[in-house]
Amino acid sequence: MKAYAFCMTTVEREGFMTPERSHIIAGNIIRNVAKTLGDVFVPIIPAIVASGLLTGLTEGLNNALGGSLTTNSWWVLVHTFSNASFIFLQILIGYSAARIFGGNEFLGSVIGMVMNHPSLINAWNIPSAIQKFGSLAFQTVGSSSAGQWLTLATGTSYSAATATSDAIMSAGAVPQIALIPGVLNVTLQGYQGHVIAVVVAVWLMCRIERWLHESVPDMFDLFVTPLVTVLLTSLATMVVIGPAFSLLENLVLSFFRFLLSIPFGVGSALAGALYPLTVVLGVHHMFNALEASMCAMTPPYDNINPIISAANVAQGAACLGVFIKSASTKRKGIALPSGLSALMGITEPAIYGINLPSYRPFAAAVAGAAVGGALVSVLGVYSTTYGITGVFGYLITSDATSYSMVLGAAFLVSFAVTLLLYHDPVPASAPAATPADAEAAAESDTAADSDEAAKPRKDAGTKERKRPASKKTKRDAGDKAASAPKQADSSDPAEKQADAAESETAQPAADEATAPVDAQVEASDAPDSKDATATEAEATPDATPEDAATNTRNAEADADVAEQPAASEESSAATAQSHADGEERSSRTGRSPRRAGRAGYGRSQSRRGGYRGPRQRRTR
Repeated sequence: MKAYAFCMTTVEREGFMTPERSHIIAGNIIRNVAKTLGDVFVPIIPAIVASGLLTGLTEGLNNALGGSLTTNSWWVLVHTFSNASFIFLQILIGYSAARIFGGNEFLGSVIGMVMNHPSLINAWNIPSAIQKFGSLAFQTVGSSSAGQWLTLATGTSYSAATATSDAIMSAGAVPQIALIPGVLNVTLQGYQGHVIAVVVAVWLMCRIERWLHESVPDMFDLFVTPLVTVLLTSLATMVVIGPAFSLLENLVLSFFRFLLSIPFGVGSALAGALYPLTVVLGVHHMFNALEASMCAMTPPYDNINPIISAANVAQGAACLGVFIKSASTKRKGIALPSGLSALMGITEPAIYGINLPSYRPFAAAVAGAAVGGALVSVLGVYSTTYGITGVFGYLITSDATSYSMVLGAAFLVSFAVTLLLYHDPVPASAPAATPADAEAAAESDTAADSDEAAKPRKDAGTKERKRPASKKTKRDAGDKAASAPKQADSSDPAEKQADAAESETAQPAADEATAPVDAQVEASDAPDSKDATATEAEATPDATPEDAATNTRNAEADADVAEQPAASEESSAATAQSHADGEERSSRTGRSPRRAGRAGYGRSQSRRGGYRGPRQRRTR
C-alpha cells in the first residue's frame, strides 16, 4: 500500500510518467515488497531455524548410516517433530502477515490453515503424481471418468458417486472439482512451501475485514465480520490466488528446463542465479518434478540438486558475511543461526531475515550461486537422489572433491562480495530546516518568552493575589445592582423590613468572626515594602460600592471552587454505580450496555474502543 500511495502521489503531482520516474517507482515497489516480506518472516525465524537444524541433523545422520535409523525409536520420535514448522509454515506466515497488515492475527492463522488443510493433497506429492500418471493425474471429483480411472487403478469398482476426493488422493492422483462444469476447475491441493501466496491471501483478508468493520452495524459485527471475511478470502485463495501461483510454477519449471539445455555452463549459471528468486516466490518445490524425472533415469543423473546446494551455501555465506561486518548486536544474533541453517539447506531465515531486506547480501548470494552453478556443469557434478542439499549433500553426490569445489567457490564469492558491499543501514535523518522554518521557530520562541514574562509571578509558599476587577466585570456588577432595587420593590414590605433587621443584626457578628482570618490573609498576601503602595494603588484606585459587590462575588466563587472536588467525587461515585448497574443488567438480559463499543477482536478495532461508561457532566 505504501508503494501504491507513492506511485499515485508521483503521477498526480507531475501529471505524466517519465522513464526516470518509472525507474524510481519500480525501485521503491521492490524495496517495499522486500521490507514487507522481511517484517513477516523475522518474528518466525526462531521456529524455522529450530526445525531446519533438527531436520538437517536427523536426515544427515540417517543417510550417513545407510537409512538404518528409520527403525530407531529415538530417531523416529525426534524426526516426527523436527519439521513441524515447515508442515505448518502457512499458519505461522498467516499470523505474522495479519499482524503486519493490521488485521486479526487469528483470522490470518485460519487462512493459513485453509491453505494447509489435510483434506487437500500435499503440494509436495503433486510432482510424483504427475511423474507417475502423466495427464491422468488430475481427476474430477464426482465424474464418471474418475470412477472408471479409480476402477482401473485400484481394481475395485467405483462409480461417479463414490469417486470422492479422498479416494482419488488414496490412489495417488490429484483431485479437482468443477465449480462451473467445462469452464472452471479448481484443484484441491494444499500450498505447502508457498510464501507469497499466503501473504497475498492474508493481505486481501485484512482489506475485507477492515471494510466489514466500517460497514457492518455494531450489533452484528462480532459474527458477521469474521464469517464473511474467512468465506470470501478462502474462496478467492482457492479459486484465484492458488491457481495463479500453480500456473507460475509450471512456467518457471519449463523455463529452467530450457536453461539447463544451454551448454558451456551458461545455463547452469543462470539457473543458480535465478533459484533464490524461486524461493522468494515460494515456487521452488516444483523442482521436485524435474529432479524426480532425472533420478528415474538409469543411472540417476540429477544435476539440479548440486546447483540448489550451491545456491543455499551462497545464502549462508552472505549471512555470515553480515555477521562479520555488521555492528548491530541484534542483526548479528539473527545472521549467525540463519547462516548455519542455510549451510544445511534451510534458506528461508537467511533470505527473509537478513539478505533480502538488506539487498546487497542477497545480490552477493546470487553471484555466488551463479559461480557454483557454472562449476556444476563444467565439472559434471550430479546427485543420485534428491531432497538433501548443503553440507549434507556429500552423502548423495557423485564426486565429493568436485562437490567441495562447487560449494567452496559459491561460499567464497558470496562471502567476499558481502564483505565488500555490505554496510549497516543508516537511520533516516530529519530533513534540514529551511530559512522560513527557522524564522517561524524564532517568532514562536519570542512569543513564548513574552507570554511567560506576562504571567504574574508567584513566590513559593504564598497564595496568588486576585487581579483587580476589569471594566466589564464592573459594568456587569453595576447592571445587577441597578436591577436589584426593582426586584426589592416588587417584594412584600414586611419581608423587606425583616431582611433589613436580620442583616443589621448579623453584620457585626460576621465581621467579628472573620477579623482574625482577614488579618492572616492580609499578612500572607502583603507585598514587599517598596511595592506595597504601588500594588495597592494599581489594584484599588478608588473604593466604590461596585468594588465591594465585586469582592463579594469573588468570595462566593472561591467557595464554589472549594466545594467542586467534593461534587466531582460524588459524580464519580454515581458514575461507577451506574456502570455497575448496567453491567449487572447486561449479565441478566444478555444485552450490551448502553454506549458499548464493538466487540472488537483485532487491531482494526482500536479506533472504536470498548465500553467507556456513561458520559459525565461537567461541574461548575
